[in-house]
Amino acid sequence: MCDKGPCSKEAQLEPGSRYLRIFKSTVFVRDHDRSLQFYVDQLGFSVLADTRFEFGGRWVAVAPPDGSAILALVAPKRGSENYKHIGRHTQIAFIAEDINATFELWRSRGVRFHHPHRSLFSAEHPLPSPMRTATPLNCSAPTR
Repeated sequence: MCDKGPCSKEAQLEPGSRYLRIFKSTVFVRDHDRSLQFYVDQLGFSVLADTRFEFGGRWVAVAPPDGSAILALVAPKRGSENYKHIGRHTQIAFIAEDINATFELWRSRGVRFHHPHRSLFSAEHPLPSPMRTATPLNCSAPTR
C-alpha cells in the first residue's frame, strides 16, 4: 500500500536533510472569540496574531504548543462562498506523544470527540521516526 507516494522509503527525508512541514491552514469560523476560547483555553494553543482592521475585518492566528503550524481562524462574511464552509470537517488532525494524557486533558477541558481515540498506524504502516509514539486525535471546534 505504501510502495510509492508520501510514505514510501524513497519519499522519507534523510536525517540532517531539509524538512518539509505544514505551515498554515485556514479554519472558517462563525465567531472569533468563541473559537479562540476553544483553541486557547481547551486545546492549549497560543495566539500568534489578533488584529482588527479599520474596515471591520479581523486577522486571528493560533498555533499548537510546539509552534509547528499556524491555524488562521477566518470569519467570512455572511452570504459569502466561504461562509458555507463554517462547521465543515477541516481534515486537520493532531498528533500527541501521550494519546491518553492528551485525550483526558482535553476531555476535562470540555472538548467533545467524534469517536474514541485510536492509532491510525500499525506495524505494517508505522509512523516515521521520531513520531513513533504519536497518535492522531480528531475533535472539532464549536460551530454555533
